[in-house]
Amino acid sequence: FRKLPSERTALVYDERMKEHYNMWDSQHPELPQRISCIYAQHESQQLTEHCLRIPVRSATEEELQMCHSLKYIQTIKSTVDMKARDLHRQSDEYISIYISPKTYDCALLATGSTFNVVEAILTGKAQNGVAIVRPPGHHAEKNMACG
Repeated sequence: FRKLPSERTALVYDERMKEHYNMWDSQHPELPQRISCIYAQHESQQLTEHCLRIPVRSATEEELQMCHSLKYIQTIKSTVDMKARDLHRQSDEYISIYISPKTYDCALLATGSTFNVVEAILTGKAQNGVAIVRPPGHHAEKNMACG
């Protein structure tokens, strides 16, 4: 039998991921406050005290290419320096997606941090994990974002 880790749940969270926000629609359901509310609930239930805090990190482009095409990655990366009107135009290319100047950086943090949680589980440092991250990417496809 494998010995269970003393801290069973790996947890990653970073406020910087709230820098991905909708510049045009403050009522969009995917709000920056989503992750701070989730984390606050974990704190109020004293769950964070029992978790192994995992460091955040940015994913590499090679890691992104495990799921996404290089062309799509480069498209999102190109938004970092876009003006608001161009970000809006780019956002309209996708379904229920918005892109802000920090979206690419936040996506790198979310992905790299999630990889860190998975690594903690696979290496036996934790039994399970929670990644409180954004932007969400669970509907994304190889060549496009999808909300």
